[in-house]
Amino acid sequence: MHRAVLCLICLLALALVGSDHPFARAQTDERLVTTPAELEAAIADAEPGDVILMQDGVWKDIDILFDSSGLPDRPITLKAQTRGKVVISGSSSVQIAGDYLVVDGLYFKDGYSSRSLHLIEFRHGQKHANHSRLTNIVVSGFNKDPKKDTDDVWIGLFGTYNRVDHSLFLNKKPESSTLMIVWRATADANYHQIDHNYFRNINNDGWDGDAAIRIGDGQQALSASHTTVESNIFENMNGIGKIISLKSGGNLIRNNTFVNAQGSICIRQGNGNIIEGNFILPTTSTRYTGGILVMGSDTIIRNNYIQGVRTGGRSAIEVYDGHPDNTPGKGGYYPSKNISISNNTFVDNDKLFIIGQNYDVAQNIVVPVENISFKDNAVLGNGSKVPLMNILDRPINPEYDGNLFYNANFLGIEHIPGIRNADPQLKLGEDGLYYYAESSPLKNNIKSAPLKRTEVGPEWAKAEWGEFGIEDKPYVEQPFKDVNAVSIDETEISEIAPVTSKNYYSYIFGVIVIIAMGILLIAKKRTIRK
Repeated sequence: MHRAVLCLICLLALALVGSDHPFARAQTDERLVTTPAELEAAIADAEPGDVILMQDGVWKDIDILFDSSGLPDRPITLKAQTRGKVVISGSSSVQIAGDYLVVDGLYFKDGYSSRSLHLIEFRHGQKHANHSRLTNIVVSGFNKDPKKDTDDVWIGLFGTYNRVDHSLFLNKKPESSTLMIVWRATADANYHQIDHNYFRNINNDGWDGDAAIRIGDGQQALSASHTTVESNIFENMNGIGKIISLKSGGNLIRNNTFVNAQGSICIRQGNGNIIEGNFILPTTSTRYTGGILVMGSDTIIRNNYIQGVRTGGRSAIEVYDGHPDNTPGKGGYYPSKNISISNNTFVDNDKLFIIGQNYDVAQNIVVPVENISFKDNAVLGNGSKVPLMNILDRPINPEYDGNLFYNANFLGIEHIPGIRNADPQLKLGEDGLYYYAESSPLKNNIKSAPLKRTEVGPEWAKAEWGEFGIEDKPYVEQPFKDVNAVSIDETEISEIAPVTSKNYYSYIFGVIVIIAMGILLIAKKRTIRK
């Protein structure tokens, strides 16, 4: 009698809360599918909390449309039966559309995207994904033929509050598009999160607009995306300018590690971006190395560690002059103002700071940098005779406070209050990086350590590192050079003129003339030989 009453009470309670309440279903429905048809049916039938397991094996030439909706505490998950054992190959793609969806554990190899632009995109038609997640996946060499199609974006992020995490992206071909793009058709914020991923062997053979990650575009650059890129490793980035390219505002680029990475973190357009706690480490090549490029307003650059920028690349920090009349979609340069550069550590860089980059009267790039602040930064130079700070166009209202610069060319900034020619007490460690002594007043500039390779990417892929060509070797090549043992010749630096807009462009013109003369000489020699 009592049991019957209890059952009746339970049935009444379920009727009152509705079928979508967490207690309405006794347990999560886990469904194994073995064919594309079964997968399509399982997605159509899925309810919040369900897990759809794709059977281990090769799924070739498959276009997955994951169109459904879960709930905040009960997402719908599309998952490999065994992470890493479900291989997507051939001409294939994935579209994620709906709310609270998870794609987990797939391995893309031996194929290329079947779609016109994206391999994986967070939308289907006009229906975007929100609060959804792509995790524990590997995309390895999943490239279109670049001779036939250069529109080859691996991840297209649409919607809001989506996450891409703990994944491995490697072996993207040259001459293909940016690997991952946050698309912004409107000014609405996105709030995406890109974290704990391993980007490796991402090649770019001459396309200036391409990068590993791009957030936004010129049309919506003056609005905020609020996307976070944190705790990722970028290794062997063989590009020509940008690794992370920002074309929006309000983004946070934090605690990432760049290893042998040709290129820079570039704020191409956008205001209110924060670049903090990143490690940019030396490369094996001098070509296109760089640190952080700044355009736009209200930028914060703090607690970053930049080591080994070379003469063949950009400077550790470059702040650009702007156009007075730039507008959305025009493609010009917005003025740079209200820039805070604080508590950063710069070691063994051939080129440190450029202020007023791209200043060019003929191109109307004439708005000087305004309200730039350098505070509590440490520089340990390598004896380079290149002036520490190259001012191509004098900034308006610069501020300097508490900076310790050492073993560098002070020409042009010798008497600026707030810059001391003093040793910041950075000592070479056994790993080739430099660490502050306990007695250094700037010892709190470094708040974390470079990420280890074992801290990013899918857990299942770490057992397959040999297959991916990954070796857990030191980030800095041996033998390590201790720049503390290299001193600058103070008697010679006075003969070196600081770089200004006038002699900078004269220098470039001279280089062009020399190259042209060399080509003519070679052609003449070949004619004589004939």
